[in-house]
Amino acid sequence: MYHYISASPSAQDHIRVGLSVPPEMFEAQLKLLSDNGYTTISLRDLYEFLAVGKALPDKPIILTFDDGYLDNYTNAFPILQKYGMIGTFFVLTGPADDGESAYLTWDMITEMSNAGMDIQLHSREHLDMRNRSFDWLVFQIIGGRQSIEGHTGKPVIFMAYPSGKYDAAVLHFLRGNNFWAAVTTASGVTHTLSEPLLWDRVRISGQMDLRAFARMLDLNMAASHTRSTDTPTPVPPTPTPQPTRTIKATPTRVPGQSPLPTATPGQSPLATPRP
Repeated sequence: MYHYISASPSAQDHIRVGLSVPPEMFEAQLKLLSDNGYTTISLRDLYEFLAVGKALPDKPIILTFDDGYLDNYTNAFPILQKYGMIGTFFVLTGPADDGESAYLTWDMITEMSNAGMDIQLHSREHLDMRNRSFDWLVFQIIGGRQSIEGHTGKPVIFMAYPSGKYDAAVLHFLRGNNFWAAVTTASGVTHTLSEPLLWDRVRISGQMDLRAFARMLDLNMAASHTRSTDTPTPVPPTPTPQPTRTIKATPTRVPGQSPLPTATPGQSPLATPRP
């Protein structure tokens, strides 16, 4: 889970520092993943693996980006392309509609989508989704979905909750409107279909150095030296110790359910791609 791919403008803004991975560090992380044999996949790839056993590469990984900041286009996008990787970008559609300068424009979003990046929903606005009316959820979720689908021509079937906040009404709404899965801000690496609307992620902090990143994903730092000597030089932020993690995804089918979601009446036709 990434947010900004840029340096924080203020070292005193601890929240922004934590959310900001400098481009040179981001490139160093991607190079390390590549040198260790990792291949980026989409959330749909993961879901179809769990539901129907779709084949995945030996070392799959999903890179997600929340909020849709401008630097996702200016910094993250070209670095992903350099390493032949894809990212899943959960965008806010309100800032794109309003032309807010700190966020992606619709032209940028469309270009990224056409280049193979996965554009999914983070809602229209970055608001707490708990204790909201049905009409409010329609505006924020369905309205946002339709905006993305209208610009990219591709289905929106995944969502990231703003600030990771949701309640039972939001989960019920997503189930009823054919969202296949959603991601939270909770830390974790195991994904099944027992509750695909509550998939967790691993947060990549701007305060994490490359060795901490490698430890967290159990990566071999020496791989970069054996495969290439052209190693980007990361900015050395304050190290943050992280536990070693093993990414796990277990094929699991939910009893009594179809392996893949089906359409519901009145939905956008783009919202239900054929498996």
